[in-house]
Amino acid sequence: MTGTKTKATSKASLKRSSNSSNSSKSNNIRVKRPYVKKDKNLIYTPKNDKMKNLKFIKLPECIQSILTTSYYRLDTMGGGDCLYHAVLGCITEINPYFSKYLTVNEDKKLLFVYNFKKMLYNDVLNYPYKYKEELTMVPNLPDRLLTMGTWAGEYEVLAITKYLNLNIFVFQTLMNNDGTIKYCTSYCLSNYYIPLDITKNTIFIFNINNTHYETILRFNEESIKGSFKPTEAIVKKVNKVYITQCSI
Repeated sequence: MTGTKTKATSKASLKRSSNSSNSSKSNNIRVKRPYVKKDKNLIYTPKNDKMKNLKFIKLPECIQSILTTSYYRLDTMGGGDCLYHAVLGCITEINPYFSKYLTVNEDKKLLFVYNFKKMLYNDVLNYPYKYKEELTMVPNLPDRLLTMGTWAGEYEVLAITKYLNLNIFVFQTLMNNDGTIKYCTSYCLSNYYIPLDITKNTIFIFNINNTHYETILRFNEESIKGSFKPTEAIVKKVNKVYITQCSI
C-alpha cells in the first residue's frame, strides 16, 4: 500500500515537473501584443473546423463596403514583426514554403518569420540595385532584417513588394481615443517608385494607428484566401479606383 502511494506520488511529482519544464520552454519566446481597442461584437469565428482557432475581426465599414462582407481582418502576432506576420498570412497559397503558416502555433510562426526575413535579407545583399530606394532611406535595412522584433514600416513593405513580385495594398485606419474612426485610406507603395502593375497578384493588409499590421483574408466555407490574381473582380476594382484617385 505504501509502495503504491509512493509510486503515485512520484508520478504526480514527475507530471508537475514536466509541466513546469514545458512552461519554462514556452516562456523562452515572449510575444508582446500591442494594445488595440476592439469591439467584442466584431469578433468573428469561421465555422470551418480546420481554421477554428483563427480569430477574425470585421473591417471598418468604410473598408468593408469596398471589399464586400466576405473580407475579414485576421489578428496577427505583435512583438515588432507584425508586418511580416500579416504578409505571410496572405501568401500561403502562392508560396508552398509558407503554406502551413496559418495553422501552426506561435513559436512556429516566429520561425516562419525568421526564415522569411533571412530570405529577404539575402535578396537585398545579392541585388542591392533592386532595393536602391530602401537602402537609401534605411541604410541599416539588412541589420533590421536580421533582428527579430524590429519594427517595420513603409520601406520594408516596398522591399517585400519587390521580393515577392506582387502588389500590396495597405488599408490604414487612425482611431480616436473613444474608438471611433478618425481617418481611413489606403495606399500601394509600389506606385511611389515603380508603376502599379495590374498584371501582378495582389494582397491586402490592414494597419491600425500606425502601430499594428493585420492580414486581410476572404473567408467562405471552402477556403480562406489571402492572395488574389489580377483577373479577380476585387483586384480589378481596387486597381481601377486607385489608379484614377490614388486613394481609396
